[in-house]
Amino acid sequence: MDNLFLVEEKFRTQYQNCNYEIKQFQNDTKLGADKSALEYWDQRIAQKLKDNPFEVIPEINKQQA
Repeated sequence: MDNLFLVEEKFRTQYQNCNYEIKQFQNDTKLGADKSALEYWDQRIAQKLKDNPFEVIPEINKQQA
Protein backbone atom coordinates (compact mmCIF):
# COMPACT_ATOMS: atom_id res chain seq x y z
CA MET A 1 0.00 0.00 0.00
CA ASP A 2 2.93 2.35 0.67
CA ASN A 3 4.00 1.99 -2.97
CA LEU A 4 0.61 3.29 -4.11
CA PHE A 5 1.03 6.43 -2.02
CA LEU A 6 4.55 6.93 -3.37
CA VAL A 7 3.27 6.64 -6.94
CA GLU A 8 0.45 9.08 -6.26
CA GLU A 9 2.87 11.59 -4.72
CA LYS A 10 5.31 11.28 -7.63
CA PHE A 11 2.47 11.73 -10.12
CA ARG A 12 1.13 14.77 -8.25
CA THR A 13 4.59 16.35 -8.16
CA GLN A 14 5.17 15.77 -11.88
CA TYR A 15 1.70 17.09 -12.68
CA GLN A 16 2.37 20.27 -10.71
CA ASN A 17 5.78 20.68 -12.38
CA CYS A 18 4.19 20.32 -15.82
CA ASN A 19 1.51 22.89 -15.03
CA TYR A 20 4.16 25.30 -13.74
CA GLU A 21 6.22 24.86 -16.91
CA ILE A 22 3.16 25.44 -19.11
CA LYS A 23 2.31 28.65 -17.24
CA GLN A 24 5.90 29.79 -17.53
CA PHE A 25 5.80 29.12 -21.29
CA GLN A 26 2.53 31.01 -21.66
CA ASN A 27 3.83 34.00 -19.71
CA ASP A 28 7.23 34.11 -21.41
CA THR A 29 5.81 33.85 -24.92
CA LYS A 30 2.76 36.04 -24.30
CA LEU A 31 0.58 33.05 -25.19
CA GLY A 32 2.65 32.34 -28.29
CA ALA A 33 2.78 35.89 -29.63
CA ASP A 34 6.47 36.54 -28.88
CA LYS A 35 8.48 34.90 -31.67
CA SER A 36 11.90 35.26 -30.01
CA ALA A 37 10.55 33.73 -26.79
CA LEU A 38 9.07 30.86 -28.82
CA GLU A 39 12.48 30.23 -30.37
CA TYR A 40 14.08 30.22 -26.92
CA TRP A 41 11.51 27.72 -25.64
CA ASP A 42 11.96 25.57 -28.74
CA GLN A 43 15.68 25.32 -27.99
CA ARG A 44 15.04 24.78 -24.28
CA ILE A 45 12.60 21.93 -24.89
CA ALA A 46 14.84 20.34 -27.54
CA GLN A 47 17.73 20.36 -25.06
CA LYS A 48 15.56 18.85 -22.29
CA LEU A 49 14.46 16.08 -24.65
CA LYS A 50 18.07 15.43 -25.62
CA ASP A 51 19.17 15.34 -21.97
CA ASN A 52 16.28 13.07 -20.96
CA PRO A 53 15.77 10.43 -23.62
CA PHE A 54 12.53 8.51 -23.75
CA GLU A 55 12.48 5.55 -21.42
CA VAL A 56 10.26 2.59 -22.02
CA ILE A 57 7.70 2.31 -19.25
CA PRO A 58 7.18 -1.31 -18.26
CA GLU A 59 3.78 -2.75 -18.93
CA ILE A 60 1.83 -3.77 -15.85
CA ASN A 61 -0.17 -6.94 -16.00
CA LYS A 62 -3.26 -6.56 -13.80
CA GLN A 63 -3.14 -10.27 -13.00
CA GLN A 64 0.31 -9.82 -11.43
CA ALA A 65 -0.72 -6.85 -9.26
